[in-house]
Amino acid sequence: MTEDPPSEQDPNSAKSQQTGGVNIDADRVSIDGDVVGRDKVTQIDTGGGAYVAGSVTVEGQGKFVGRDDNSVTISDSPGAIVADKVTVKKYLYVFRSVRQVIAFVLILIAVSVVIALGVWRTRQPRWMDGDFNIAVAQFDEVPTSDKPTIAPIIISGLFNYLDSIYKTDNLGFDIQVEHDKIDVIHSPAEAANLAKRVNANLVIYGTVSVLGEGASVTPKFWVYDALKNDTSEMVGTGQHQLEYPFQFTRAEVLDIKSGVNRILQQRANMLIDFTQALVYRKTSQYKAAQDAVQQAIDEAKVYPGFQGKETLYLIAADIARLNKDLVASRQYVSEALTINPNYARAYIAQANIFYDQHDFENALRYYEQATQLPDQPYGAHIAEKANLAMGNIFSFRFQNQPDNLALADLALSHYTVVTDSYQHTGDAYTKELAAWAYYGSGIIFQYRRDAELASRAFDQALALTTDADLKARAQRRLGEVRGN
Repeated sequence: MTEDPPSEQDPNSAKSQQTGGVNIDADRVSIDGDVVGRDKVTQIDTGGGAYVAGSVTVEGQGKFVGRDDNSVTISDSPGAIVADKVTVKKYLYVFRSVRQVIAFVLILIAVSVVIALGVWRTRQPRWMDGDFNIAVAQFDEVPTSDKPTIAPIIISGLFNYLDSIYKTDNLGFDIQVEHDKIDVIHSPAEAANLAKRVNANLVIYGTVSVLGEGASVTPKFWVYDALKNDTSEMVGTGQHQLEYPFQFTRAEVLDIKSGVNRILQQRANMLIDFTQALVYRKTSQYKAAQDAVQQAIDEAKVYPGFQGKETLYLIAADIARLNKDLVASRQYVSEALTINPNYARAYIAQANIFYDQHDFENALRYYEQATQLPDQPYGAHIAEKANLAMGNIFSFRFQNQPDNLALADLALSHYTVVTDSYQHTGDAYTKELAAWAYYGSGIIFQYRRDAELASRAFDQALALTTDADLKARAQRRLGEVRGN
């Protein structure tokens, strides 16, 4: 059989046959003067005594495959010296290199994330853990400028004054005040978010209006969970428009910058009294709280009219009620409604007074009216509070008239408003109201002898609540239902 000379063959299918001693190295093969390049496939009959380098493939009896084949297999033929009995995958070195590069890049990304997280944490305000926590945000300066000059001076002075007051006289509690790294707050929603981020019971924010050589400061307040107790009377949580302005001349601003707090002491007394009332209220010191809020009301008389003045009377009404002074509580509510007839919170407060007196008809009327009024500040949760209270009233009536299933249905319908609201919003504050609503629903089902639904409702209450009293109640009821 005659073969074509290599020079006339297809370079991708060149063949040569040779017997006897043939030396084949890793780079090229020389056979009778012909050089077979790396990209050629040459069939070589090794016959015997052939030497095969480790980087060349010989398969079977002398078959040679070039470097661009997918794999290299070396079989041991008689007389052949085989350098490596292994299978080498194509591009193995390249693959290893790519993996190393990817691993290096992933390490760089991980290090960058850790560094960025560390930098981010250093820029966050401190988490407070006192008995009562106050966050003083940077105030918004009006008109807006790229580099506010007046607002930072005044608010820094206000923070320093508050901080010094509560360090000197902490009222017997751990009161923490924070201002560092807290940015400008523009809305109630931002204030609510800040309260959650730093565990603040009270957020103070607002605006500083620059008026020629002077400035006017208008504070606002966000109260988060500060007035919470174990029933639906939580009237204080949310945004409060206590916007009383106090003025500063340029010379007074410079005094504040130099550390002189005389002007702040004169003009922020109402603010101090108001915060002290909330501190005492939070710690169940109701007599001291009532005295402090009355002092704030007296201070407010210096300012004939400002937006949100009814807030002082609302807080006073709630505190007086808890202090068992229902006469004063009714008077404070009346004052609040005189200032703002559409103030839904005041209707809740009045309804609560009737509730305490077991005057359920009037209580229901005021709760219902509260849900219809237009002035429902952000975060006040008027509908949820009113419906929870109305559900409690109908539940109380049903427990005394267990054959009247209509009362049970009314109670459940009001409780459902609360639980549906939580399911829809997932709001942290509504979560606790929903827990009480589930607990109330469980009592209804328990009285209706529906152990399965009662058990489910009590379980839901326990899953949501952080209130120790509610947990104890729900666990006791659950034990009754399950016969434990």
